[in-house]
Amino acid sequence: MANEILYTGQLTEIDFLALLKACHAANMFAEALVLAEQFPNRVVKKKERQDLLFFRNVVSHIPWNDDHAAPWHTYLSGRIFTEQWELRWARQQQNIRIVYLGLSEYGGMLRDYHLKDKSGLLVELKKKSKPNEYYLFGERLRPEDVKTIIWAEPGDFAEARIPRLLRYPPANWKGIYPKDSKDPLEMSYMQLLVCEYIDETGSVVLSRFQCLKAAEGRQTEGGQ
Repeated sequence: MANEILYTGQLTEIDFLALLKACHAANMFAEALVLAEQFPNRVVKKKERQDLLFFRNVVSHIPWNDDHAAPWHTYLSGRIFTEQWELRWARQQQNIRIVYLGLSEYGGMLRDYHLKDKSGLLVELKKKSKPNEYYLFGERLRPEDVKTIIWAEPGDFAEARIPRLLRYPPANWKGIYPKDSKDPLEMSYMQLLVCEYIDETGSVVLSRFQCLKAAEGRQTEGGQ
């Protein structure tokens, strides 16, 4: 893992936004997805449930460039990720905790924001040769269902036990699907590929999200 680094630290709101803008300027977000979550400490109205989870392509939803874009950077926690790296945040009482794991070429920028180099921890770990594939909740809505469900959009997913629609970005896995499979945009399920780092006992110590992969069959219950 010589080409991978681990950086962590605490940032103020102003510095966190500045870091995101610097990442955007460095073209880090060109292929990135963002998954951000809110956990309100109040009763949430039915219409507001849809906004508790934001999962989109980053470059199409830059809130500091578009007043109409959802302010995902203000959410309680989140991850911006590609196959090569992940930038994770979690809001605490006064500051925002940042964890970066992945490609080493952005180390200089991370140091500019006084994040601490914890890459030594990676020496003790082994990166799994293949990412684990976790099925996400929900099944893709059929076109006829989209027309009858309030607030539904083409490409949405639904799960009976979850009281809101599930909205995932299109699969961005770069592998090759079987020749006889459906178009990924028509497949019923979605998988999240996760890169995992294990210790000598085989326990997962670190992980980072990589990409989304469409799937037609579903072999497991639940989601990630």
